[in-house]
Amino acid sequence: MLARPLIHRHNPFVAKLFGWTPVVLLVMAALLSTAASGQTLISITVTQIYDTKGSTQLPVGSNRQFTAYANYSNGTQTYVTQQSTWSSANTSIAQVTPTMGLVTAEGVGTVNITATYQGVQGSSSLTVIDATLPIEAQQQQMRQLVLAKLTQARQLRVAP
Repeated sequence: MLARPLIHRHNPFVAKLFGWTPVVLLVMAALLSTAASGQTLISITVTQIYDTKGSTQLPVGSNRQFTAYANYSNGTQTYVTQQSTWSSANTSIAQVTPTMGLVTAEGVGTVNITATYQGVQGSSSLTVIDATLPIEAQQQQMRQLVLAKLTQARQLRVAP
């Protein structure tokens, strides 16, 4: 599906002439392949790479890699993590490298991490917990946070 082998195999001199790296060739091949096949980018899927325990929560001070995949109208999917622009909805909870999707947990709470590729966005929610609290205290802390958010949302709906 990727046109990279065509570019690399049939035009190796072009790659050397312009000093293109394999990553540049891969991006170019993906763009050429997309344009040639007439497929349309329809969505971005953002996922998290979990630790061996599969925990969806991340302790303050820890890192987690996020990945992005472009979903096309013909049913194909392309890895676009490094071609995406990454952002955090709340940098006091989590910071993210703008081009790599590596997230650092900064403060307790829940935040959306968003990848934007060719104007299309996808996101994944991350829950950051206090690394020093036992698990029961962390669960209580998250319940209180959720209750506070629900109360805030209810007040916004009731307000004239």
